[in-house]
Amino acid sequence: MDTLKPEYNIAKIAGSILGYKHSEESLKKMRDFILSDKVLAKNKLATKNATTARSIPILVKNIKTNETS
Repeated sequence: MDTLKPEYNIAKIAGSILGYKHSEESLKKMRDFILSDKVLAKNKLATKNATTARSIPILVKNIKTNETS
């Protein structure tokens, strides 16, 4: 692919985006999408679920009174 040097290919090397710069319009669209209410809510739920999945219940026992809490 590199030897053909197609005119429509933005990347200098096939399969690489090294040196490619997004346009301001593209950056704004990506920023707006990432900061959208839908994406923020999804990320908040994912964080909550991950935290819940990692939590381990712990029982504390007082060895003098034999009480657990």
